[in-house]
Formats: sequence, structure tokens, C-alpha cells
Amino acid sequence: GDLNIPRESALVLLDEIVGSGKLKFDPSRNDFPVTLHDPCNVVRAMGIVEPQRRILRKIAPKFREMTPHGVDNYCCGGGSGFAIMSGYNFAEWRTLVSSRKKFLQILDAFKNEPLEIPKYVCAPCSNCKGSIRDILEYYIRFEG
Repeated sequence: GDLNIPRESALVLLDEIVGSGKLKFDPSRNDFPVTLHDPCNVVRAMGIVEPQRRILRKIAPKFREMTPHGVDNYCCGGGSGFAIMSGYNFAEWRTLVSSRKKFLQILDAFKNEPLEIPKYVCAPCSNCKGSIRDILEYYIRFEG
């Protein structure tokens, strides 16, 4: 219609708030390795690549980038609702193809960290969170 209402991602707004110092964080409370999954919709469709990284670098001193990352990051298989699709053996394909690639990418991000230390994968998309949770549960259970 005729309305031109400005809108912005919560990531950009949160980056501004964190960067301004209005929110105080104690990074020592996040003394564990953290990596970032770049959701396809966020980095490719919306072009938001750096705000989430600036936030994590400010609050998580052990932030580890995945390789590749940003617009070149591997899809987790959960985008566009793929995480909830079940017909035509899609879940099996997702687990054996795209999810496997993402699992190996996550392992690589933490390769220099001791196994016993808890690690955290940040995924700023609810579909991706569900997909990555499923990936980790599947591969840790069957290959752990």
C-alpha cells in the first residue's frame, strides 16, 4: 500500500544497544567456546552479517568463527521451514546431506577445544535452532 513504515532486524537494534553500552555485560560469565551459525534468511536474504558478530565478540570472549561463514556459510537444512518437513524421505535426506555438512563445520569450529568443555552454537533463527539441535542429537547419538 501507500504506507512506508521503516523496519529493522532485531539483530541490528540489539547491536546498537550493546555497542552503546546501555546494556552492561560481564563477558567472564560466558567463559566457554561459542560459534555462530549464519541463517540463510539473515545473511543471504537480508544481508545482515556483522551485527551478530559484534554482539558475540563483546559478550563471549571465546567466540570462534565457523569456516566458511557469513554468506558462504553452510545451510543447516532448516531454512524456509525445511526443519519441519517430513514427506518424501526429506528428513532422512536432510540428516544425511545438509545436516552432516553442518555438523562437521561445527566440529571444526571447536576442534582446538577440550572435549569436556561445554560449547555453544548461536543460531539467530528459530528454524535453524531446531535443525541444529536435531543435527547434534542425531550425530552425537549415532557417532558420538
